[in-house]
Amino acid sequence: RGSNWSLLNAPEKTAKGAKINCKVTKGCSLHLHSYSSPLFPVPYSHQNAVGLIMGIGNLGTELKFDAEEINTYLSRDGGLTWVEIMNGPHILEFGDHGGIIVMAPIFKPTKSILYSWDEGMTWIEYQISKKLLNIDAIEVEPSSRAMHFVISAKLAKSSNEKGLVFTLDFTDLHQPACQGVQAPDTDTSDYETWTPYDGRHGDKCFLGKKITYVRRKRDKQCYNPEEKEPVLFQDNCPCTEMDFE
Repeated sequence: RGSNWSLLNAPEKTAKGAKINCKVTKGCSLHLHSYSSPLFPVPYSHQNAVGLIMGIGNLGTELKFDAEEINTYLSRDGGLTWVEIMNGPHILEFGDHGGIIVMAPIFKPTKSILYSWDEGMTWIEYQISKKLLNIDAIEVEPSSRAMHFVISAKLAKSSNEKGLVFTLDFTDLHQPACQGVQAPDTDTSDYETWTPYDGRHGDKCFLGKKITYVRRKRDKQCYNPEEKEPVLFQDNCPCTEMDFE
């Protein structure tokens, strides 16, 4: 509840695959922009994209505000570990429970968006305009289950203040429906289990509970037809010495 804070461990590699040498023990960590930042989006997550968090920031000893020093990061374990998914600051939105991510640069005119079927492991560029745009927002319906996205933008080299709206519908790509939700973690299933964990306790208890969710495996490029991530297991955790004051 805020009494103790820990630095965020840096990713092991850059978005281009180069090794990162940044260790908390040496005073180097990941810094993310949040609600006090006047320029960049705050860390973003959604209850129907279990475990996924997107953040914008930098590595080092302090938070930077120069866009040239900032990159885009993603965690799929609730913020315990992070990967660098793209150079430069970006905005993004989750669809299909996080199974598809749509992203665009901010502070940089573009004709294209990027999308990923594997939670940022690989990206596909898709041109949406013949003219350069400043993309303001990417939106999906509130539950983040759909595959229809709405993009708001303005022409980058124009005095016209009128906005432009683009729609993207990924259902036409005909990804197969994910299989095996009743048998997660097996070789034949497209699903895995995940339990929220802050790294402090060996029994994976978090905020007094142990909850195991079923979610799509990262490398399975399929459509998740579930209404929400099923809860496979839920139990209260016994109190330990750390729970008393």
